[in-house]
Amino acid sequence: MSVDLEITWASDDQREIFSNPVRYNVIRCGRRWGKTKGAFQRLKQICLIPNRQYLWVDTTQANIEKYFNEHLHPDLPKELYHWNKQQKILKFNGGSVVHFGSAERPENLEGFGYHEIFLNEAGIILKGESGARLWNNTIRPMTIEHEAIVWFVGTPKGVGMFKEFSERGRSEKKEYSGWRDIHRTTYDNPLIHDSEIDALVRETHQQAVRQEIFADFLEADEGTPICSYSITWEALHRSNEDNEAYLIIWGVDPSQGGDDEAGLCKRRGNRLLEPTKGRSGFSTTEGSSQGADWILREYQETDDDLKPDKIMVDSIGWGAGWYDAMRRKGLPVQPVNVAQMAHEKEKYFQKRDELWFKTAKWLETGDIHGD
Repeated sequence: MSVDLEITWASDDQREIFSNPVRYNVIRCGRRWGKTKGAFQRLKQICLIPNRQYLWVDTTQANIEKYFNEHLHPDLPKELYHWNKQQKILKFNGGSVVHFGSAERPENLEGFGYHEIFLNEAGIILKGESGARLWNNTIRPMTIEHEAIVWFVGTPKGVGMFKEFSERGRSEKKEYSGWRDIHRTTYDNPLIHDSEIDALVRETHQQAVRQEIFADFLEADEGTPICSYSITWEALHRSNEDNEAYLIIWGVDPSQGGDDEAGLCKRRGNRLLEPTKGRSGFSTTEGSSQGADWILREYQETDDDLKPDKIMVDSIGWGAGWYDAMRRKGLPVQPVNVAQMAHEKEKYFQKRDELWFKTAKWLETGDIHGD
């Protein structure tokens, strides 16, 4: 008898990601993107294949019971399976088995070989020395018998094996050809309105926004330069001639208010026209209007031949308010949404990645003398 389980994807993008795995799949995404639900849809895709063994590892035993009741129990016909609630083992009539376990007791996970393994909340369970032991001593040996497909699913939580695996997925080295890194932000969930996420961003500390919404790795990454010290030093001491053939571009990094500093950078071609300016103390409620007034004054006080052709504004989160206020004042603004697809999408996944790499490239010949 053929049975088709109901599989509900949040988006075509999610279906594409979980339906076409490589050997090692790093799914690095912001909160509420749908990573856990997507992984369970994948499990439903494959659980009825006869005589297969699967492993799901989570942070706690309590989470396992909750996830089973939410994602599996409503869609699995009762006559097809037996659920051992105490041992957290799901057995199907066709001979397939799903073992559920937690990182709280890694010793209880050992002893089997699996065809597919799901590590949920990988940013948490693979963090630090305990995370390295979980992977190297417990999980990795269980992948070799059947050359298991492995899913590392989670939001970054500092540094650890999850970050290392993400780097493998982005590497072009031949030895990591079986790895991939998929990066999605909370904004990539089509079931959540951007306005709701924007409101959350405005209420959340900037570092938490980077980690929880945009799925960036923090801590050790905070001090990691985008290029070498020597390249930056040379850019600081380089004096390029001003080439009037290029457009004048201003870049604005908005502030969320209070002590958070906004930035204004003015350049033409590969040369800064003046040192980058910073300003803080904007109101948390009227900051967008105050910020727009600041940029407008800068614009009005600039000689006509040095006025910008474009003012690029980071329009994510509170930046959207800055962009709208500046546009209403008649400034030549253009929004930059770093969560959108990159212009060179064959090389970069998102605009954020593209801008970081192009900034590093720009510094190789750029002039930030006096900055």
